[in-house]
Amino acid sequence: MIESSVKYTFRNQNLNSIIVIIEPWAEEFTVPPDSVLSIIIFHTKLGLLETAISPNYFTVGLWAGCRAEVSLDGNDMTPRSLSIPAFG
Repeated sequence: MIESSVKYTFRNQNLNSIIVIIEPWAEEFTVPPDSVLSIIIFHTKLGLLETAISPNYFTVGLWAGCRAEVSLDGNDMTPRSLSIPAFG
């Protein structure tokens, strides 16, 4: 199977930091005001990206079989767990 990727970018336009949670790994990233969090999603089959937002949190749910890389303002922040394909 050929792996493809898609990039998802979130810019925090709030006055306060917001926590972005990437599911199903439950990895949390604090995004300061005016900062950009980018998620590159690697997959062999496209799936549904789910999001939910509240005043202090933004949750991004990825689909089964994909893995991801994360950067904050261009700096790699990828934890090892995101290299393990999502379950589901």
